[in-house]
Amino acid sequence: SRAAQVLETGNPAMWRALRARGAFLGRGHPGKVAFLYTGQGSQYVNMLKTLRLQESVVADTFAQADRVMTPLLGKPLTEFIFIDEADAEAVARLEQQLLQTEITQPAGLATDIALTRLLATYGITPDIVMGHSLGEYGALVAAGALSFEAALEAVSARGSEMAHISV
Repeated sequence: SRAAQVLETGNPAMWRALRARGAFLGRGHPGKVAFLYTGQGSQYVNMLKTLRLQESVVADTFAQADRVMTPLLGKPLTEFIFIDEADAEAVARLEQQLLQTEITQPAGLATDIALTRLLATYGITPDIVMGHSLGEYGALVAAGALSFEAALEAVSARGSEMAHISV
């Protein structure tokens, strides 16, 4: 890539061209790293599918979520997330199921923790964590204040109770 060439050569003119395109090289001491875990609403069918296939830490996180959630959902959590995208009817069915808060909440948490663990394998860990609504559970797990298993059970109960609230 162009950035790799510039790093190898150190050519000032090439750096100017990259800066004009929005690429910068930081120097000095890095600042603190903050992770913000979002609330419900960003879920979609096959989220992290490619990473699950390529990165064992992501696959292991979803397998852990399946072990906790299968007794609570009646089938593995991953069966509510991953599907052959060639089957349009099945994708549409899963999209509707992922809108159900009792499924969305553990699916979102599992995704958050899978990404957190993946980033950690590359040496990227947060100094500060924050969460909004459902994201508070991801932040608690990332901070070490709550186990992933306990958080899954909590968001499952939370999602079930929220599904029973009539508006």
